[in-house]
Amino acid sequence: MRMIGMVIAFLLAATVAMAQDYTVKNTSDGYLNLRSGPGTSYDIQQRLYPGMTVRWIGERGNWLRVRLQDGRTGWASAKFLKQAKELTGNVNYIQPTSDGFLNLRSGPGTKYRVKGELYTGEEVSLIGRNGNWTKVRSRKFGLGWVYSKYIGYDPVY
Repeated sequence: MRMIGMVIAFLLAATVAMAQDYTVKNTSDGYLNLRSGPGTSYDIQQRLYPGMTVRWIGERGNWLRVRLQDGRTGWASAKFLKQAKELTGNVNYIQPTSDGFLNLRSGPGTKYRVKGELYTGEEVSLIGRNGNWTKVRSRKFGLGWVYSKYIGYDPVY
């Protein structure tokens, strides 16, 4: 009986070690469908937006079974996912905005160039602050600045 417990513990440890995060790529329609099964004939459960991070938990053909940060699971086309770069430090999440996205800028203010758009639920690492602006590291765009009001501790989808 003890041997069975050790085998189960080993398999669980191996599964956790193999876990890989993926980021949703930009798509022509602006989102990726999360489906109930591995194919377009399965029901759409929700939309995933560019920059959102999901955890790989399985695959079938060109479809990945993924877990969202809130624990829900579904299937997404591997064609529209890329392996995520690691974030280090204090990880926070983009909160909802009236525009549906938050501009990542090259400096701490609206006069600076927009490097990219960050979407609700995307993870960022906090690097520093300057007034109402926070310097962050994004998986998609690297370093940049966002308005601090839209950074939070809790993931939002």
